Amino acid sequence: MAARAGVPHGTIGNLLTGEQESVLEPSALAICEVIGVDFLILFAPHGRSTRHTGRSRLPMAAR
Repeated sequence: MAARAGVPHGTIGNLLTGEQESVLEPSALAICEVIGVDFLILFAPHGRSTRHTGRSRLPMAAR
């Protein structure tokens, strides 16, 4: 799954164990696409409600 999403395998493992609570938006979108779930099911956007040029990190949704 990590290879298909283009993220390090440790990222997937760390998200699953809770050791890591966020990823950059492109990684979050890629993970969702690979496993076939809607972005908002796995990740909860936070921060400003408008788009900005910064690279925001998106936390995993509450389990």
